[in-house]
Amino acid sequence: MRTTCLVLMAALAISGCKKDDDPSTETDTDTDTDTDTDADTDTDTDADTDTDADTDTDADTDTDTDTDTCAEDAAEPNDDQATAIASISGTDLAVTDVSPDDYWTVTVPDGSYVDATITFAQDDLDLYVYDEAGTSQDSSLFGAGTENVFWLNDSGASQDVAIRVSRYTTSGTCTLYDYTATVGTPVPEVCDDLIDNDFDNSDDCDDYDCITDAACAGTCPAEDANEDNDDQASAIALTGPLTGLMVHNQDPDYWNIDVPDGQSVTVDITFTHADGDIDATLYDATGAFLDGSGGTVDNEQLVWVNDTGATATVTAYVRGFGTGTCNNYDIAYTLGVVPDEICDDTTDNDLDGAEDCEDYDCLDDAACTGTCPAEDDSEPNDTAATAVTITPGTPLTARMVHVQDADFYTFSLADGSTATVDLTFLHADGDLDLRVLDDAGNTLGSGTSITDNESVTYTNGSGAAMTIVAQLVTTYIDVCSAYDISVTVTP
Repeated sequence: MRTTCLVLMAALAISGCKKDDDPSTETDTDTDTDTDTDADTDTDTDADTDTDADTDTDADTDTDTDTDTCAEDAAEPNDDQATAIASISGTDLAVTDVSPDDYWTVTVPDGSYVDATITFAQDDLDLYVYDEAGTSQDSSLFGAGTENVFWLNDSGASQDVAIRVSRYTTSGTCTLYDYTATVGTPVPEVCDDLIDNDFDNSDDCDDYDCITDAACAGTCPAEDANEDNDDQASAIALTGPLTGLMVHNQDPDYWNIDVPDGQSVTVDITFTHADGDIDATLYDATGAFLDGSGGTVDNEQLVWVNDTGATATVTAYVRGFGTGTCNNYDIAYTLGVVPDEICDDTTDNDLDGAEDCEDYDCLDDAACTGTCPAEDDSEPNDTAATAVTITPGTPLTARMVHVQDADFYTFSLADGSTATVDLTFLHADGDLDLRVLDDAGNTLGSGTSITDNESVTYTNGSGAAMTIVAQLVTTYIDVCSAYDISVTVTP
């Protein structure tokens, strides 16, 4: 607009006209030198520098879960169950790169439950509940912004359980979360309201508490007279066949059987699968697994051979599983003298889990010539108690180990010295694993790859000389393998 005015004034001067003296139009034709920037150098920031949109720092970028700026919460350190902090709630708590786990402890009386929840806005957090012994009782691993765990304490005593919050995925150095835990006492099961009132994962007639309720008449067979044999501590001695027993999903049965040394035991559980599936497991007196049977057909069978050197009491654990809540069954067992393995009849005659040339008893049988390398002169070194001494710096070569016959070697390691145990073999001929143990049987290191050779290095910082034991076992691919073993000690 200013340029147009100047052109017109120039044209008027050429034509001989003069400037209008009327004050009201003075500025229309003057030599205006102001800095009007309406059009020429407009710097109006009305839209261009509006920070409402360009540098907006309002609540759209909620810093409540900003993992780049949050820091350790005041409760630290509570990074393991030993340092867990008693709490049932908290907001803006943090797990970080430095401390990826938080532990909170909650006292849960016997017969009560704990129900814990965390909420978070970014990353992925997992939630666990552990009993007082450190055994996981429930976990929540969904990663959807909310995790929840639940455990009903029916242990018989009050427990200080641990709630663990753990970082699974991260987008920054820190993740914020809110936590709450509730302790409550379940109400008795109501048998006809379609609700799991007592929080035991079964409702109405599926619940063992409703087994004699009128609303559930005919749902389950009548309870047998051997109750309560619901755990290994209350197992009943099985001295002969029993018939017409009943087992419920929530009420397993335990039976003890004495097995003389050198004999086998076969336990038969007879039932109709269509009426409700039953599974069975055999344990030794310490609760260690011996055999299991869990097919989806009629009947289950458990077998074990006692080679412990003494009479052993084993426990048959019978439980309802899968289809059906409860079922009738019969149980019986048979003891027998274990026969020798026959090496060419495709039968596991001695019931040790290996048949024919896979059985260590057939190592020297003519039917199995060439199956395994020749037995070495270190035998019998089948246990830590019979381990053969190996001299550091002097390898033992052309050894042989069988899947049913582990090898053990031992040597002394001075305080401050470092030992490397090298195991050399061909993986394709039979995979081997290596464990290095102290004289108490604690593992100091292991090699468990699926390649040729294994190596374990250990430094003795105990303050005294140690007896080291190297254990060699075959794992899979073949039943036996040739190997060399050496130990190097420095200094």
